[in-house]
Order: sequence, then structure tokens, then C-alpha cells
Amino acid sequence: MLSLVLLTGDLGATDKYSVGVGVGLAYSGVGANFSKTSKNDMIYASAGCVSFSSRNGSTCGGGLGWINTQFLDSRLGNHGLGVYAGIIGTENEPDGDKAIYGLGLGYYYFFNGINNSGTNIGISYVSGKSSGQNTNSVILQLGYQF
Repeated sequence: MLSLVLLTGDLGATDKYSVGVGVGLAYSGVGANFSKTSKNDMIYASAGCVSFSSRNGSTCGGGLGWINTQFLDSRLGNHGLGVYAGIIGTENEPDGDKAIYGLGLGYYYFFNGINNSGTNIGISYVSGKSSGQNTNSVILQLGYQF
């Protein structure tokens, strides 16, 4: 469904595509994202790794998200609230590390606005299931959208 949103429809004057790199929820750990941005929205697909180990290898995965600036800052588009579904962590198993998937809610600050290239920071609360139990954590973010 996200692929259809990103790849179809009219590309308006304020809509554009962006690639970002960084660490945090919008990058599925340490990774990258591909997004469609407008004046107030960013819809993205991300791929990255949440753990690296010489013993168990890397734990990598992907996610989908949406960030909107209209709730907090509709004029400049710097402050955004977002939702995310995808990889949020790793769990140690006897046969190697296993990815934990879940949901997240976050706050993001885009220094040059959501629709412009530049640095962004954020903080997110995530929740998922690990070994049948709920796991919750806070993830910080630092990234750059091109």
C-alpha cells in the first residue's frame, strides 16, 4: 500500500521524493529511508540494522512511517508527530539474535522544514513483543534528508 502512495498519484509542486540516512526510528536503526514529502507530510519506507555482533551477526529489518507537521507547526513545518510500524529492537536467542517488530510514536524536529534537505532529530516511544512479553523503549534519532 505504501508503495502505491509513494510511486503513484500526482507529484504536486510542493511534493518531492527524498532519501535520508541516519540512526533512529525513521531509519529502522542505523540505515536509510525513501520518502515522499510535501509541505506538511513525510511518508517513508526505511531499512536498517538494530544490532551488530561478531558472534551473532547483524539484525536488520524495515519499517513504514508517516510524519505530519500540521498538528504542531503548520507554518514552517519544523515540528512533527509521527507513527511507525517495523523493526524496533533485537532479542538474544540461543540460535542467534532475532528482530523485534512493533509500533512507535515519535516527535521530530526538522531544522530546515520537513520538505527541505537538512538535519533532523527526534525521540520515539516504541512497543513490541519479545518472547511473548511486551517490550517498550525510547529511541533517539539523528538523521539527514537529502
